[in-house]
Amino acid sequence: MPRDVTKMSWVVTGRRHLDALAVFPLPNINPAIISFASIVVVIMIYIWPRHLWLAALLVGISIFFDWLDGLVARHYHRESIRGYRIDSLCDRLSELVLSSLFFFPWFYLFLINIFLTYISWRTKIHFVLPLRLLFILLVVIHYLGLDFGFLG
Repeated sequence: MPRDVTKMSWVVTGRRHLDALAVFPLPNINPAIISFASIVVVIMIYIWPRHLWLAALLVGISIFFDWLDGLVARHYHRESIRGYRIDSLCDRLSELVLSSLFFFPWFYLFLINIFLTYISWRTKIHFVLPLRLLFILLVVIHYLGLDFGFLG
């Protein structure tokens, strides 16, 4: 029996503390549907590719969906290795969208995350770079006037 990947990470432990903040009723749907919704939200960035604040907002919504799919999976006892892999693939696809719009250095960080995802799948220990959170942070830094050229 494979080890449960979702219990092997300090990031997941932190997420479980966030789960306590969920006071709204959770939908009883397949968590993969929520994962795919996060991809759709990020793909919407292509409609307005140079509006950084909107891109950051859409990435934030995608991160919310990413949290929500795990929350629904845990609440309804639907955690699985397959679900973890679907979630990881959806995360990498959303990062691919960012790297296609803002090539340097995002594409190289995306490649590193692909490698780390593969290692996570093999070792059952979750570890990736939080690229979407980093993107939001850099957009905030950009609007504060401290642009370092990481947004294209």
